[in-house]
Amino acid sequence: MTTFKSKGSILMPSTDEGLSRRDFFNGTATLVGGVVAASSIFPAPARSAFDNNYDPRKDGVNYITSVKDQDDPDPCNSCTAFAVVAAVEGTYNRKNRLPGTQGADLDEQDLFRAPQGPGNCEVDHWWPKKALAYCERPGLKWQSGSNPPVQIKPPKNLLDDTNLNLTQRNMKEHIFNIGPVIAIMVQYEDFYAFGDTFSGTSNNAVYRVARRRPPRIVGGHAIAVVGYSGNDHWICKNSWSDAWNGDGYVRVAQGKGNTGETYIDRIDVWGVELA
Repeated sequence: MTTFKSKGSILMPSTDEGLSRRDFFNGTATLVGGVVAASSIFPAPARSAFDNNYDPRKDGVNYITSVKDQDDPDPCNSCTAFAVVAAVEGTYNRKNRLPGTQGADLDEQDLFRAPQGPGNCEVDHWWPKKALAYCERPGLKWQSGSNPPVQIKPPKNLLDDTNLNLTQRNMKEHIFNIGPVIAIMVQYEDFYAFGDTFSGTSNNAVYRVARRRPPRIVGGHAIAVVGYSGNDHWICKNSWSDAWNGDGYVRVAQGKGNTGETYIDRIDVWGVELA
C-alpha cells in the first residue's frame, strides 16, 4: 500500500454552508460561490478569439509573478489567498503591460487575515468569493511601498453548472484575453506527491486521476489557472513553492464530464478585472 506525504487542504468535505460531502465529491459544489450563490453573474460576453494553446510564460511578456510558498514561514491552509492574489497580480500586470518580475507584488497575508478571511492557518473552509469581496473593497495591499490598494470589479462567475464545455470556453477566453482565473479542484492524496517526487526543472506530465481506483480525497485546493493546452489540460500556478513539481506549476487534466476527476472546471471558477 502506497503511503503519501500529506498536505493540508483548505476545503475539507463537510456540510459547511449547505455543501454536502456528496456535492463536493461529485464536483458540483455550486451552493458555495458558484452559479446558485453568485450575486454577480455577468451576462455572456460577445465571443472573442482565443488561441488553441496558451502559456503566458512563453507567449509574449510573462506577466505572471513568482511562485510563492503558503507554508513559509509556517504551514498554513491559505491556498485561497494565494490563488486569488496570483490572479489579481497577473491581471494587473497584463493590463499595465508589466512583466511579473516588475509588476504588482500584493500581500497574501493581509488578505488572509482580513475581516472576511479566516486568519487561522488551521482553517478548513474559505471559498474564493469571500476573499474576492475584500479585493473589491478595500482592495489588496502591496507587500511594500505606498501604492494604493488594487481593487477589482465584482468578480466574474465563469462556471456554467449545466454545460462543462461552456465553462471551459469561458475560462479560456478570460485567461487568453484578461488574465488568470481562480479555480477549486478536488485534492487527492497523491497530488502533493505528484510534484514533490519530481526532480527536474519543469514537469510536463499532466496530473490525471486514475478513474478505476482513484486515490483518497483529502479535500479541496484553490489554484490559479494561467494557461491551457487545447482541450487536454490546464496550466496552473500553485502555491507550494517554486521547488514543487520543478518550478511550482502543474498541468491538470481538463474535465471530461466523468467521475473520478479533479473537477477543476466544475466546482468554483472565478475571473477578475481591475476596477
